[in-house]
Amino acid sequence: MAKNIDYAILNLVGHPHPPGTYKKYFDMASNVEGTRFFGDLSAGTSPVAERDGLLLGRLAFWTDIDPKEPVLQKANKERISQRDANIGLPRGIGFNPRVFNFAFNIKKHTLYVELRNDEGKTTSAGMVERAMKAITSALPETGIEYEVQLKPSKDALRAVLGIKQLNRIEIDFRIPNPDDLSQEEREILQEMDDLNARRKNVELYRDRDEESLTLTPRYETLASMAKDNGYVKAEGKTREGLREARSTKQHPAVVSRTFEGAGDDSSYGALISVAAE
Repeated sequence: MAKNIDYAILNLVGHPHPPGTYKKYFDMASNVEGTRFFGDLSAGTSPVAERDGLLLGRLAFWTDIDPKEPVLQKANKERISQRDANIGLPRGIGFNPRVFNFAFNIKKHTLYVELRNDEGKTTSAGMVERAMKAITSALPETGIEYEVQLKPSKDALRAVLGIKQLNRIEIDFRIPNPDDLSQEEREILQEMDDLNARRKNVELYRDRDEESLTLTPRYETLASMAKDNGYVKAEGKTREGLREARSTKQHPAVVSRTFEGAGDDSSYGALISVAAE
């Protein structure tokens, strides 16, 4: 029976990034027992296995129960201690778990996470990003700064800058890994290096005597880099005169794959195929 699975795509950047940087990241992440990232939800990653340029592992969500907190008797809605309820919670156990496979492409610095597991449990790209950001923040200091964010769709920048009357554009740019860059992109990185800067935030406002903001080729390049390493926001008015605000963060990239069969081998194979492309 054919199944369809969506995958969230995230960029993971480390500065600096000598060989082994990303394996080190996931090794450290797996040593973090768990970190809260959304209400009572905690997240953590498993140890990874390396295979043909990919790091393969699992991202887990669960709920922790505080053994000092009381529990509720459903019949009379009264609170009683866990001891009085004869509850003994073992250490190192998470409740209501959801576990999703992931694959990290080392060369592309790109993480692929399934959004539906073999048990039919689901999550969203936004939840995956929240979890990975929380895990990244919990890592010990090593001299390497890691940043993770959802990769936007191919048309994200065009959609954001497609407002008829652009009144304001904000470009928030973080230094990417200097791999496979054009000459124009390398010039921007060189400028950042000359400034001893790793982040650049630019806000452009329309001249009231002009119809709309227009990006120069250099700012177009900066915006193109920022969509994958930071964000681009725009505000303005539609053809109908309605105010509108857009952001590349509103357009996450999601890859879909259909595969035949059932079981871990089929879904795992589909994940590896997506990540290896």
